[in-house]
Amino acid sequence: MAAVDAIWRLHIKGEALHSNEGSTYKLFECLCPNNLMKLSTNPTYRMLNDGIQHLLRAHLSMCWEEVTGKRDLHEFADRNLAWDEIEDLAQKILDQHIGEKGFGYSQELPEAKRNMKCENQMLFNRDAVLYMLLALASNMGAVGLMKDLLWHRVPMFLACGKHKYATHILKFLWDLCDTYPERLSHVIQMHWLCNPKGTPDGFRGVNWWVELNNLYTKAC
Repeated sequence: MAAVDAIWRLHIKGEALHSNEGSTYKLFECLCPNNLMKLSTNPTYRMLNDGIQHLLRAHLSMCWEEVTGKRDLHEFADRNLAWDEIEDLAQKILDQHIGEKGFGYSQELPEAKRNMKCENQMLFNRDAVLYMLLALASNMGAVGLMKDLLWHRVPMFLACGKHKYATHILKFLWDLCDTYPERLSHVIQMHWLCNPKGTPDGFRGVNWWVELNNLYTKAC
C-alpha cells in the first residue's frame, strides 16, 4: 500500500499535475471517470494498483510497437525471434522509455529545451516498473529480488514525505545486509513471506496472515 501511495503522491495527487494533458492523472481520469474526487483525495489501493498496472502494460505495448515497427504485436510474436534479439529490443525500450542514460543531464537543460511531458512519462514508467517488479517478487516468493528492490523505495519515500517508512526500511535493510550475523539474516528472510494456499504465486507478507487471523478471532 505504501508503494502505490508514493506513486500517487508523486505522479497524480498534486494540483499542478491535473492540468497537464497526457499526464498520469489525465490517464487515470479515463480509467476512473466516476471516482475523480476519490482519485484526487483518497484513492483505494485497488484503484491505484489496477490503474498503475493497466497504464504500464499499455505504455509498454506501445513501446514494443515502436521498436518492432509492428502495429500488431501478434505478427511480431509469430516471427519466433531468438531470445538474444528479444533482449536487444527490450534494452532499447529500457534506454529510450524507462531509464535513458542521459536523463539526468536533460533535466539540467533550460526549460525551453526540455520535453517535460516525455520526462514525466519516463519517471512514471520507471516507478511503475519497479513497483510491478516488487509486487511480482513478493507474490512469487523471490525474497532476494524483494530486498534489492526495496532499496529503491527509500529515496522515493523521502521524496513524497514518507520519512518514517524511509527510515525504518533503510535501517532494516542495512541491518539485514551488514549488522545481523549471516545465519540470522537468512532466517529473517526465509520467514519474511508465507504461502497459505501453497500456489506458485500465492506468497503474502507474514503480517497479512497475522491480520487475517486477527479478523477470524474477532469474528468468532
